[in-house]
Amino acid sequence: MAAVVPFRQRDLLHKYGWDALAAFAHLDQAQLANAQVLFVDANHADTLDSDDGVHGHLITQPLATVDFANGLMTAGEPGVIFVAPGHVEDYDATTLGFDADVTSVQIIGLGVGAERPRFDFNHATSICAIGANDVVLKNLTFRPSVAAVAIGIDVETGVTGTQFEDCEFLVGEAGDGTDEFAKVFHLTSANHDTVFKNVKGITHASCNGATHCIHVDASSDRVVYDHVVFDGPWSTGGIVEDAVGLNQVMVNCSFDTSGTNYSLNGSSTFAERRDNLDAGVLEDSSSNFIGTDDADNVAATTNVVANRDGSVLERLEDILSSIRDDTASNFIGVDDAANLGLTTSVVADHDGSILE
Repeated sequence: MAAVVPFRQRDLLHKYGWDALAAFAHLDQAQLANAQVLFVDANHADTLDSDDGVHGHLITQPLATVDFANGLMTAGEPGVIFVAPGHVEDYDATTLGFDADVTSVQIIGLGVGAERPRFDFNHATSICAIGANDVVLKNLTFRPSVAAVAIGIDVETGVTGTQFEDCEFLVGEAGDGTDEFAKVFHLTSANHDTVFKNVKGITHASCNGATHCIHVDASSDRVVYDHVVFDGPWSTGGIVEDAVGLNQVMVNCSFDTSGTNYSLNGSSTFAERRDNLDAGVLEDSSSNFIGTDDADNVAATTNVVANRDGSVLERLEDILSSIRDDTASNFIGVDDAANLGLTTSVVADHDGSILE
């Protein structure tokens, strides 16, 4: 339930004066209204999950868990939960994970690198859930500590406007391939306007329980993938769509999995799709392709291949087919071994050849 007496930004400033400005620095203009503000730090000596009007109001008297802090927020009002550097929560079969089920709440991690807040998944059913609209997770890290954690973050049916920003999914705690997320993200259904921005995930090369990086289980529209990077043996793939999504945005992403990196529904549409790497290779898009589709004589925005008229590869084939083999009258190059003019086809490993 919501806090009996919500602690808002004006209360923070009135109570702590200039000391509160450090917290405000993490908020953008949209959150500078009269938002509720709470602090979480499991490592502090005076940490306590209590709605006592004291704990959670400053980082020196914090709450112990994100889930408790979230429960003190008021639905429909802006709310911010600051999570301290070095904060760690362990989730097991009893404590499954936090449930962000209050609308318009931001959960913001403080710190950089290894000091960012971390959530450890110590049971295969441990899970963090997004159960309300317009929730923001920012600058948080998540780590599997057992084999095949079923789902890292589950966006529940009908939840919209979720934002994941600057979040990282770490190599398993053992570091030897024995612990991993099976599915890192699960978008259940109708999770429109979900945003992934600067999200990264890595799993050990020998993991055998990882399947999906981002599983879009049912239709979700206007999903944004912006600078999303995943590297590891997820067997099904990177972005896996099981249904049509409309007006998606996919820019500057990189997936290198053991499955299909971009397993997208063939009927999905994109407002923008460019500069994405598929196992380290730039995928062809409307911004970089040259070619038309033989069948319907339209621009081909799928991967361009050599048998499409006008594609880059087809054009190169045509140019090369018109060039004569080198002969004594037209060659450029010498044979390294015999120091003689090379009259067969010139190749790149002969000094002075056209290709060299």
